[in-house]
Amino acid sequence: MALVGDGVGAAVLLDALSVGAAAPPGRITVVGPGVRRWRGLAFGADAVASLTNIGAAAMSVRPGDPGHYLRWAEATGTAGTAFPHRAVFGRYLEHTAGEAAARLRRRGCRVDVLTGRVTRVRRTPDGVDTRWEPLPGTAGAAVRRLESAAAVLCCGASEPADPYGLARSDGRVLAPYPLEELVAAVPPGARVAVAGTGLTAVDVACALADAGRCREITLVSRRGLLPSVRPAGPPHPVRHFTLDRIRTEGGLGGLLALLGAELAAEGLSFADLRVEWGGSESAADRLRRQLDDGGTAARALRVLRHAVGGTGAEAAGLLGLADRRRLDGRTGRKLRSLLFPMPAHTAVRVRELFDREVLRVVAGRIERGGGRGGAAFRVLPDAPGVGAVREADLVVNAVLRPSDEHLTEAEGVPPDSREGPVARMVREGHARAHPLGGVEADPLTGLLTGADGAGAPVHALGTLTQGVNAFACGLPWLARHSTRIAAALSAPG
Repeated sequence: MALVGDGVGAAVLLDALSVGAAAPPGRITVVGPGVRRWRGLAFGADAVASLTNIGAAAMSVRPGDPGHYLRWAEATGTAGTAFPHRAVFGRYLEHTAGEAAARLRRRGCRVDVLTGRVTRVRRTPDGVDTRWEPLPGTAGAAVRRLESAAAVLCCGASEPADPYGLARSDGRVLAPYPLEELVAAVPPGARVAVAGTGLTAVDVACALADAGRCREITLVSRRGLLPSVRPAGPPHPVRHFTLDRIRTEGGLGGLLALLGAELAAEGLSFADLRVEWGGSESAADRLRRQLDDGGTAARALRVLRHAVGGTGAEAAGLLGLADRRRLDGRTGRKLRSLLFPMPAHTAVRVRELFDREVLRVVAGRIERGGGRGGAAFRVLPDAPGVGAVREADLVVNAVLRPSDEHLTEAEGVPPDSREGPVARMVREGHARAHPLGGVEADPLTGLLTGADGAGAPVHALGTLTQGVNAFACGLPWLARHSTRIAAALSAPG
């Protein structure tokens, strides 16, 4: 078996393979760049100041063992915070991957971890042919061949998208992670525009503000919509929005009916969420209201978050394309802002930044140059007369994408040494691009569908399935997805 990528997804999948009831494969080979191995971009060893957006109780890599992370934290003396520090969680991922590899070896599986760049993955009559090359400057940098019975693409989201076409702006467009490197790259007194208003953008704004380096921070997106504030309260016991019920109901209407049943079980209804669907509040006013709200809207949000957070990605994957397009539009963006909230302690910090007028959120776009005093960028509101045009010295691009080229544009593109392995799979007919992003794959097992419609022994884990799984986000979903992929790979035949 070949694992393409050596980040968080690979660490979680290794653990799932090591604890499965079935015998592991005879050999697992992991190929990745070796930078922040097992930790990924967000959980580097230098991420000492920032916290995760999901609580410690939900950060286990094992869906069937929710206390796995908490036990490790207790044993290592790192427990005690409701939300783990990112650097500490990265240590947990490293430990988990190391223990998984040792467990697999004890069960007779050879585990090799190689440092290099995968250039090609293709199906053959006998399995999967993976080509990779050591990184530049490494001895013996010729392309090497790895044959396996199956492969899993664990590529993650390694670089931002470029929604405003700013990538060639003289090094003044920065990546969000690692946060510590970002903070060091921003000169004191800078005016910073952040592309995106999601959780990554909020992390960036808080890190820059905590360092005291920015005169002004502006978050920019099409809708100018911040994540909601995580409502307080105990977990909601999900009774209706289960995979078995979702399979039988079918369609977006069926999913909404099941969510309505979850709300009704608590004496609530969609009407209690009416305030969240209005468009008149500013981002700052909405955040302040949610921080102060302990009423029915907060209770309804808590019910939806626990219901959709448990099976929402899988449920979306079972929808037809027309329903998926609806979820990818305005309704879906609003829903994601509600279902993937920021922690209350983060919201309190953001409110402070609003109150000090350090932070602004704009529904609009970012353009190059043209500002007074030679500013490198301008932030333009989309609605005429709503807010002034603002200037920025730097842009942080916090809109993440899968770590390959634009897959939907890959057909007909000639071979290129910079072409990533997934885009090449699409061009060569070993995978099919999904109209909404990533690749077409089974929503539960991540098994790729080839361009000829046949299932290939290649699975995708994580953001590469974004077109299929509308709400694929966060470690709990990644852990569930890894467990199902491990079971599929271990199944007879």
